[in-house]
Amino acid sequence: MVTIGQTVYYARLCSKAGIKDVLQLRVQSVSGNYFTAVNESSKESYPFFVQQIHNDVFYEETIARQVLKQKIKEEKIKQENRHPISKVDMLPGQTDLFDFI
Repeated sequence: MVTIGQTVYYARLCSKAGIKDVLQLRVQSVSGNYFTAVNESSKESYPFFVQQIHNDVFYEETIARQVLKQKIKEEKIKQENRHPISKVDMLPGQTDLFDFI
């Protein structure tokens, strides 16, 4: 259970933006199925669903870092196995990937 004033750790991964870090946050408010936590240094607030605990938000920093490392590994594997779109995948007469209208 999340309580106001509690410290939580957010394992943040946004590959396209190049963001890979663990943020230390303090729970600011709790209401039903969600809570908000604030980064004390930047004063940014982050809303979370309670279901995100043990998935993106953790009570211990070491666990958050371990999960983030695992997510980074999974993302690398996903990128390596990604099938690039080629001209063969396009429809007849389509000259560009987004030329389907």
